[in-house]
Parts: sequence; C-alpha cells; structure tokens
Amino acid sequence: MAHYLLPKSPTYEKKTGDKLNRRRQVVCRYLNDVYKVPKNKDDETFQKIVEELASEGIAISNVQYQSDKVVLRSAYVWLNEKDEKKKTEIAERKSPASGAIKYLLVDNLLSWDDLTKEEPPQPEAEEQAAESPLAPGPKLAAHEAGKEVARNFGLLVASLEDMLGENELLIEENQRLQRQHADDDAYIDYMDSEYAALEERLKEVKQGMRHLHSATLEEIAAEHPEFPQLYVIAQQMKASPARRQKQFNELVGRLPKAFTWPNDSGAMIYETHFLRALSDRGQDEQDQVIKQIGYLVTEGPEYHSLHTRKCEMRLLHSPPDCMSSRGAETLRFTWKKNGDVHVYWLFPKGHSRVRQSEA
Repeated sequence: MAHYLLPKSPTYEKKTGDKLNRRRQVVCRYLNDVYKVPKNKDDETFQKIVEELASEGIAISNVQYQSDKVVLRSAYVWLNEKDEKKKTEIAERKSPASGAIKYLLVDNLLSWDDLTKEEPPQPEAEEQAAESPLAPGPKLAAHEAGKEVARNFGLLVASLEDMLGENELLIEENQRLQRQHADDDAYIDYMDSEYAALEERLKEVKQGMRHLHSATLEEIAAEHPEFPQLYVIAQQMKASPARRQKQFNELVGRLPKAFTWPNDSGAMIYETHFLRALSDRGQDEQDQVIKQIGYLVTEGPEYHSLHTRKCEMRLLHSPPDCMSSRGAETLRFTWKKNGDVHVYWLFPKGHSRVRQSEA
C-alpha cells in the first residue's frame, strides 16, 4: 500500500486545502507500493473511493481521481529518479503534479529518503523562548510577524497560480473525455446500425439457403421415392422458419407484461435484440432470465439477486445511462425506465463487445 507522504512538505501542506488533502490521502491508500492502481481494478477502485469520500461529505469526479493519481505517481517517480536531467524533465512537464513537485523543491525535499526520514523532536516554542537570551522584544516580534504575513501572502499567491494551472489542465482533460465519450457514442450507434443490417442480411441468406436446400431435397426425394424420409426432411426444413416464429411468440408470452413497484408502475417493453438473444438460450437459462425479470417487475431493481448497477460505459444495442441486471449466473441484461421499462439486450458475462468493467 502507498503512503501519503506529501504533507511532510510544509509548503505543500499550506498550499493544499483540507478537502483536497483528504481526497488525495484516500486515493493514495488504494494505490500499491509503486503508486499505481492494480491492473484491471481502476473502475472498482474509483467506486470504492467515491463511496468512502461520500460518507465524509466529499465529492470526487473521475477527472479529479485521475488527476490525483497523476500527482501521487509523478511525485513518487520524481523523488526516486536518480538522473538529474530526467528529474528536471518530470518537474517541468505540464501536468497536475507540477505544483506538488514545485513545493517539494521549495522545501528542499529532493529524494525519497528526504521525504521518509524521521524528523528529530523539536523543543516546545515556549521553552525555546524562555531559554534564548535573544528572545525578540515587542517591536522585533511585530517586525517578524509582518515578514511572516508577507511570506504567507507570497505562498498564497503561488498556491492560487498553481490551482488555476491545475484547474486549466482538469478542464482540458474533461473536454477531451467529453469529446472521446461523444466519439464512442457515435461509433457504437454506427456499429449498432451495421450489426442490425448484417443480421437482416444474414437472415435473408439463411432463408434463401434453406429454401434452396429444401427445394433441392424435394427434387431428389421425387426422383427417389424409395427413400420417403428425404421428403419428410424437406418438409421439416420448409416448416423451420414458421416453427421458430412460433417458439419466439411462446417466449414473448412467458415474459411479464408490466411492472408494479411500490411507487410506480407501467408496461414492460422487450426490444428485438433481447428477444433474439433470449430465444437462442437453452430452456434452463431462459427460465432463469424470466425468473429474474419477474423479480425486477415485482420487487424493483434493488432486489438482491439482480445485482443492478448503472452502466458507466455505453453498451451495444443499449442507450446511454442504462442499467444492467443479473439474468443468470453468466448472463446480464440491459434496461432503462422511460416511463415504461425497456429491456434492450442480453449478453454473457465477459462478452467481447462489452468492457470488462461492465460484465
């Protein structure tokens, strides 16, 4: 576990507000010994930090979380860097960590050993004043207080400049993330349309091939009446689409038609992608999914076995800010309440089209 040692710099301690200090302290506690988040644990770590800080009345956004990680990791790398040229490059790099490194320099804390060494105990101020034969008189004390005020004012101005610089970086990062999010949404919408078009094309090809095969088999059966089972197979192939549609309709009939929550009620709408995915599942998994949706419509999304969560990333066949719930041990379904509850997609946990954090 990483240790939050930056407050050992008096200048950093004065520059950093209580909430920012506490925020970085909590973020630091979730980092490993080299001040990084364990692999594939970033989303999970962020959620834990949000919950812990929320209990103290402190909010943290994803951009602030990423910025705090940069500050802590960069300071750690800078303190442990032996090459002076590289240290200078890190210190002069435009990043949220530049302010923290600047204050380490002000306090002459130039290495990890400087930051981790034990401070010798300091005598009490009153004892020092009593023992010193040169204790300042009233005029000198006032003069020293004036210099202290001026020094603190200089530090305050420098702190404000650093905060403004860091704020500009955060604004830039936020704008970049917003642009990236918009690009991701546009790409997913494009993929949705392409996927739907390919599904329709594949359906047409399958139907054409089935017709071709059944027609050919009928011709062969007519030429060889000694094999009547060939004719039976050809008729079964012809009836396959109708049989599948019948199974599809039966599946729709088994799904709940409405939800009744303590404070709300409405219709359940099942989108085509969800119904197709469910119809492709075995009977046991279909039963499990239908049972879980039954809990959703009667008990609400907070029911313990649903494991409902808000989707942080945009998922295929699903709108932004939708919810995902557990349909079976390895299945999840997406849904969103827009007056009625719309169920959009069913996918296996770990699906290649889904970010790991969403599965």
